[in-house]
Amino acid sequence: MILLRLKTICHFLILSILALSLLTPCHADTVYLKRGSALKGIVAEDYVDRIVYSTVDGEREILKSDILEIKYDEPIDNLVHLGDSAFKKGYYRVALRYYLMAQEINPGIKALNDKILHTETTIYKTPEIQKRERLAIKNEIISGRIIEKHAEAFDEKSVNEKLKKEFGVYISRKADGKFLIERVRNNSSFKKSGARKNDIIIAVWSKFCTYLSLEQFYKILSNPHESMINLTIERDVRLNGKTPMGAKLIMKWEGTVVESLLETGEAKKAGLKKGDIIAAIDKQSIRYTSLNTILKWTEKEGAKTITIHRKLTVFKTD
Repeated sequence: MILLRLKTICHFLILSILALSLLTPCHADTVYLKRGSALKGIVAEDYVDRIVYSTVDGEREILKSDILEIKYDEPIDNLVHLGDSAFKKGYYRVALRYYLMAQEINPGIKALNDKILHTETTIYKTPEIQKRERLAIKNEIISGRIIEKHAEAFDEKSVNEKLKKEFGVYISRKADGKFLIERVRNNSSFKKSGARKNDIIIAVWSKFCTYLSLEQFYKILSNPHESMINLTIERDVRLNGKTPMGAKLIMKWEGTVVESLLETGEAKKAGLKKGDIIAAIDKQSIRYTSLNTILKWTEKEGAKTITIHRKLTVFKTD
């Protein structure tokens, strides 16, 4: 989950000290493996089938099929983990309770607020959806029909036909498991959200979607209980470096965030927006990079590519 990745920023100093002292972490998540061993470090990223685990020796991927249990060091992460488990089982009100408890600890985490909004929209469905459901059930009772639900055949072509029809977008799954927007229809819900060709969708409701199948991805987007979808997209922005960037960057839980932009600055003209998260510079991740170093890189003369993460809201239409 994105929430866990955000925590790595605050632990950067701890890991730096550990690397120097070679001591066992005093603040660390513990991953218990099925083969009997245990690892201490930080869960940096949580995907559908694996985690990215950060230790003093670097990052490594661990498949969830090899994991027996994960115990998170911080109370907020344990609460979110309990909420996620409850949500997966369909206990939405229980999940909401855990998320709200976590929010009391730190109300400023956007990823957590996304989870709360997602859960609330799942619980409190819109009146229009409730009306349609009641009408469908009533019609079945009156007609005496027995409806058999057959499993739909999903392939990339059929899924994209559905995506095109429902959202006006064509999406492909890349070899690395990421979802690339290849085409966006004018006046579609995706176009209105700000999505564009070559954007990569990395998360839905702040939960990583990389490594999902295209079928699983479509089912998340088409959830009938939701009237809108919160997406996180990844986009490369090219700066020529001939003029000052004109952007104020600050460090938050989310990462390195664009706080403000000068109207005449290069960043504004290139398409950066307030609230964008700087994820990489010239394809080099800045996850563990200090703000001072990042600022030096961004103000350095010469062309550079800034990789940003941006939140978009897609409103569904009937």
